Amino acid sequence: MVQTIEEKRELAVIRNAEYRRTEAGHKSRKTLDWKYSGIKLKENEDWESVYYYVEACDNCESCNKIFTKSWDRHLDHDHETGYIRDVVCNPCNSQRRVEDAKNRTINNF
Repeated sequence: MVQTIEEKRELAVIRNAEYRRTEAGHKSRKTLDWKYSGIKLKENEDWESVYYYVEACDNCESCNKIFTKSWDRHLDHDHETGYIRDVVCNPCNSQRRVEDAKNRTINNF
């Protein structure tokens, strides 16, 4: 049976969605997201260890809020160096982003 380009594309979308639901797919997506957002690793770190550390985190390392959903966790990093700081909740991550922006503005004057 000959498949059209549209049929092949639909099949690829379905397979990709199925893969993303697996642990390997989730890990791959998260590490790509982190790299895209500018997160860098120090010499002694690797992406797999970082992934499992984030997934195992039960509470915000800044305010101690308990994570109830996987998307509550954010891998906070220094926006100047790219290095990881903590696993934090969304409000703490947003606050740190604002503080980082203020510090960059102040340091540029």
